[in-house]
Amino acid sequence: MARRAILTLLLPLLLAGCAGSAGDVRGSWVLVRSAGHDLDVGEAPGPGDTVKILNDDRFSFAVQGGDGAIFGGGGTWRREGDVYVETVRYHSHPELVSADATFTCRVEDGLWYHTGAFEAGGRNYVIDEVWRRLTDEGDR
Repeated sequence: MARRAILTLLLPLLLAGCAGSAGDVRGSWVLVRSAGHDLDVGEAPGPGDTVKILNDDRFSFAVQGGDGAIFGGGGTWRREGDVYVETVRYHSHPELVSADATFTCRVEDGLWYHTGAFEAGGRNYVIDEVWRRLTDEGDR
């Protein structure tokens, strides 16, 4: 019985590392900075803006280029503390499918910072991004 009471008390603390906290990455995001360069993003996403959506264990992102071509992908994600990992399941660049991209991350004041490097298809990728959480008001 004491073991059950301890587990009942500790479970919310264990889950608070990601879900339901200021560090929760679930939701909708727009890319506002990439490789140290600020992007021209309005209050609501528009043409040329990259949007990423995460639910409990899946992510998807897309951007439409000026020529109308769509670039995007998605898959599964997990987070443990300041480590965020995406496993690409589909992508407009097939060489990225099955890649595991590991990032260090933090969420502060509605901004999600993540940085990492990974190899896929014989290429090295370095990602340094900042995403802004979309709210109901900013998502119109």
